[in-house]
Amino acid sequence: MNLISFALGMILTLFSTSNSRSNNTTQDFNKDVTKQLAEKVYLHIDRSSYSSGDDIWFKAYAVDPSTNRLSVNTNNLHVELLTPDSKIVQSRTIRISNGLGNGDFNLADSIPSGIYRIRAYTNHMRNYDDHFFSLKKITVINPYDDGGGLNRVKQKIQNKIEISFFPEGGSLIDNVTSTVAFKAVNALGKGSDVTIELYSSAGELITIFNSTHLGMGFFNIKPVPGYTYYTKVRSKDGTEIKAQLPSSFPAGVVIRTFVTPDKNLILTVSTNEITLPSVINHEFTVNLSSRNLVSQKVKIKLDSLVNNYLVPLDSLPDGIIRVTLSEFEGLPLAERLFFLQRNDDTRINVITDKAEYKPREKISVFLSLSGDSSFSGTGDFSFSAAESQFTDNSSPFQVSIASWFLLESDVHGPIEQPSYYFDPENKKRLQKLDLLLMTQGWRDFKWKYDSITSFKHEIGFRISGNVKRMLNNKPVEGAKINLGLFSYNSSMFLDTKTDKKGSYIFDELDIYGNTKAFISSTNNLEKMSGRIFVDSIQYNPPDIEYIKPDTIEFTLISKNLKVFQQEAIIRINNLKKYKLSDTINLGEVSIIAKRAETPQELRVKESRRFYATPDKELLVTPAMENYGGDVFSFISGRIPGVMVKRGINPRSIYYPDDVEIYIRNQFSYQFSEEKKPKAHGALILLDGYEVDTMGLISILTLPMKMVDRIDVLNASPLYGMRGANGVINIITYQGFKRNPIELSPNSVFKILSGFDVPRIFYSPEYNSQESQTLLPDVRSTIFWQPDFKIEKNKSFELDYYNADSPATINITAEGVTEEGIPLTRRIKYEVK
Repeated sequence: MNLISFALGMILTLFSTSNSRSNNTTQDFNKDVTKQLAEKVYLHIDRSSYSSGDDIWFKAYAVDPSTNRLSVNTNNLHVELLTPDSKIVQSRTIRISNGLGNGDFNLADSIPSGIYRIRAYTNHMRNYDDHFFSLKKITVINPYDDGGGLNRVKQKIQNKIEISFFPEGGSLIDNVTSTVAFKAVNALGKGSDVTIELYSSAGELITIFNSTHLGMGFFNIKPVPGYTYYTKVRSKDGTEIKAQLPSSFPAGVVIRTFVTPDKNLILTVSTNEITLPSVINHEFTVNLSSRNLVSQKVKIKLDSLVNNYLVPLDSLPDGIIRVTLSEFEGLPLAERLFFLQRNDDTRINVITDKAEYKPREKISVFLSLSGDSSFSGTGDFSFSAAESQFTDNSSPFQVSIASWFLLESDVHGPIEQPSYYFDPENKKRLQKLDLLLMTQGWRDFKWKYDSITSFKHEIGFRISGNVKRMLNNKPVEGAKINLGLFSYNSSMFLDTKTDKKGSYIFDELDIYGNTKAFISSTNNLEKMSGRIFVDSIQYNPPDIEYIKPDTIEFTLISKNLKVFQQEAIIRINNLKKYKLSDTINLGEVSIIAKRAETPQELRVKESRRFYATPDKELLVTPAMENYGGDVFSFISGRIPGVMVKRGINPRSIYYPDDVEIYIRNQFSYQFSEEKKPKAHGALILLDGYEVDTMGLISILTLPMKMVDRIDVLNASPLYGMRGANGVINIITYQGFKRNPIELSPNSVFKILSGFDVPRIFYSPEYNSQESQTLLPDVRSTIFWQPDFKIEKNKSFELDYYNADSPATINITAEGVTEEGIPLTRRIKYEVK
């Protein structure tokens, strides 16, 4: 093997990185457009602990990771509540508009105690590792059970120390000074501060050093050929282990990175005397990428043992950047992660008008943004205020929107105190963050870079299917597909044509709640045509990773589980007694007794089985029973907004008694056999069943004394396009029967689940003497505002009232500026 092959062989085993100064570079800002990055999603929830029967409120932020700005790529966000045994107990489809959306879950009274998770993801994120999914852990306590997994027995665990070493160059190289990072963890996998003695294989003590943050630290070493190195590691409790350093290689390269104050990258590439002849004047490529999207390429040549290059970072987003050094055939030689943050001074300020309040006293909170001259935009934010016993106080540095978007969503493995690295008061945060990336970010991530994007972005909902001929089952091309959508507060009518394969698609449908869909196929003459099929409209969620129960015992601030359960029972009893809620709902009705329904009432209910309540109703009183004309003449002029026209079709067998009824001037045109447009009005029903042309005689000859009432609907979901212009339902007395009809093969009726409509958080006002003020106020989430904007140099004010209980209230404000800067601020105040 010649020297060059040997050196390159050694280099290809390395994955390294380090710091430096500038030289000659040529830049190629090519974007890799063959790859699409999954959105990043973050949920701000109102608190972290709940009782059964509580509401969970959440705000969703979706960003484009190539810019960190709010995403416009998708409308559909899937949010699921997962049980401790990894099953979906509730799911929501949230509409994301310009990267923002909000929603809620209501916990059933019967939900068992345990550690639950809230999972959020877009359909496109399923192409990648599910580590990208947003996960929030919450504690749910049912006061009527034994606490389940929350009531674990404490067990003594014998401590042990494990330590790992991470040479910055990927591997140690003989006669090249390298930085070696390390991380020590205890028996629970948490960072453990240690003291380390470094020895050579000859037994010589070289140096002593300590960890500097959560068991992490670093030291410099220049390996001598022929020697190996080991350490003695000692924790604060006296636990001691011996650990070997990785062996050094005779040839290779090391890279270092350093981000200058003006946000340029200094890249240093170092090698030794053995390697230099094999790499000198060869062209190498340095790729700078974010989430595997190559944003910048730099061509370099090595001409000495230490080579320094200056690389501008203007085209890169804030967050974790990967530097990869590759040789001329594209094979990677060394890799290093560093963190880029340009807007250190941008922050959200949250101030209350007082530090201490009384129960039910008004609070005014003032929120504002501040930053350097480069910050000029607005921000979208959410706000929660909750009792501290229901919030996560396990660490002063919890997960935040900044730690998730800029760090946790890109690094595998749990990160202790993630927001420590984004606290503006922490002046050493970036140095410690670099240390974290040298340890937990040392190896390549498990991203599925080459995955096929089989899961597409969802822009609303899709209904698709095909039409086939009744006899030979061949596809029907050019069939008109009529779609009627009927939700709780709106209706929509669409149509399209089938293609050569008989297929049709209605895409990007914006529907909410349970929506009734009527789909039918017709030919050019609006006659029923073919047999229609609809593809499955059920969304199949991805698999759920099973999480083993935590080894750390459950704690709930200073209260044990039994005390918390007793307080929860009192609170739940008050909620039930006074019918209290933190959600705006319709007024409740108490049913004392239920009267048996008469046969006629049952007949009316059966006639209304598809719509329950009409938009208008005309009751036929005894004084009207002797009316001499037919039902249509009776309707004319008696129902506001309903117009009856007679004698409009000379070709009708009922002319001049033929009839069209128009509701609010709604009608549609169809062409008659003479190719002339004819206006069609409302659909006519008799006891809930459609009356065709030949059956019109049954209504024309119906005596008024047989008619109980006449219902008017603006639209009917069951009859779709035929009911698009409204519906008239003539309901007769018991004893007058009509045979039911069934949907024809060219018609399909489906119920779709659209976007979940978010409820409104109820915040009482105690500035008046209403009866509401006499009721107990047992809110745990004191205030929730999921959507508001803040502008620079302008203060945004939120006002609300405290509940009854003295408590410490934790406030959290989170959001993203229009420049893509994620911000969090947490403060607290006292209610006494």
